[in-house]
Order: sequence, then structure tokens, then C-alpha cells
Amino acid sequence: MTDDAEDHAAPWRTVARGRSFTYLLPARDEDLAKFGFSRDPMQRMRALHVRWFEFFDLERGVLVEFDRVRDARALEASLKHMHCVEATWAPLVIRSAAGGRTEWFRGVSARAAEAMVAHATENGFILHANLRVWLHDHLLAHADTLHDTTLHAWQMIEYLRHNGEATSAGHRARTLRTALDAYVASGFDLAARLDGQVLDWYRDGH
Repeated sequence: MTDDAEDHAAPWRTVARGRSFTYLLPARDEDLAKFGFSRDPMQRMRALHVRWFEFFDLERGVLVEFDRVRDARALEASLKHMHCVEATWAPLVIRSAAGGRTEWFRGVSARAAEAMVAHATENGFILHANLRVWLHDHLLAHADTLHDTTLHAWQMIEYLRHNGEATSAGHRARTLRTALDAYVASGFDLAARLDGQVLDWYRDGH
């Protein structure tokens, strides 16, 4: 199939088309970075590390956004080839179940970021050169539901806690706190978005 034919393929060709990203995720406390491809970079970071917003250096993270998967894959492959001699082991804290043990590189963050910026600029692709800004905009799309979803989650935690289900309540509480911590790390003022009871509970735990 030619490129033009692919561009006008039937709507069911969703695997080849649709918004996709090549990402650079530098670690905050080590001179390590991960390259990769994802349809949903935020979900990818969540899968790699529970406290992803602390483990990764969001300000130095880079995304290049594409309309076609093959373009994102091509940039990913180029970055890996460019830095193949710097490949290294993943940090032990990265979840193996997420498939995150590969594609880590040492000492390449600045050069890889420059290459991604140049690629996006020269080819007219969308560049996100600060992941904290991108994450804020991404989370903003869901912020209108934050009040109700967190209130429901907190009520369930309280129900479990008062009915002898401390383990389940503790697990849900950690999940909710982590989700709210991500909003804070992305620059949100939770006081304007949470129910007062939920806000007090969250503040008491910090």
C-alpha cells in the first residue's frame, strides 16, 4: 500500500493512525532517561512508577506528537540507534510488569532532547518540551469531574475503614492520595476543586 493509500484508508485502521507520541523521560535523581512510544504518555508513566511525577524530571521531559504511529516509531528508532552505546539497565524501582526494563540510556538526556526538538521543528510536528505544562493541560480536561470522583472515593474509604476493612481502605487511600499528589505536582490548586471533607483528609495526611 502506498503512503497516500494509507492516508485515506478506512476508519478501522486505528492501529496505524491516531494521535501518538515519542517520549523522553529523564529520571530526576540519576543521569538516566527512557525513550519510547505511547498513545497515552501519562498512563505510560503511571505504569512505570507509582510516584511517576516525582521519579521523572517533568521539566526536562519531552514529547513529540504525531498523527501516525509510524512517524512516532521512526523517531523512537532513530533515538535508540543514535544512543545505542549508552544503553543501560533500568532502575530497580521501575515496574517489570509494565515492560519498562528496556530502552534506558545513561548520559543522553540533553542530546536526545535537542534531537527531538530539531526533528519536531524541521518536520512540523507538535512539540511538548516541558512535561509539567503538558500534564497540567492533560489533567485539566478531567478536572471538572475531580470533585465528584474524589468525594465518592473518599466516602468508600471511610465506609471500609468503619466496617473493619482496614487493608482495603488503606490501599484505596494510598491510590487516592497518589492521584491528588499528581494534580499538585502538575500545578493545580486543590482547594478550589475538592469537597471540604476530602481536602481536610488529604491535608491531614501530608
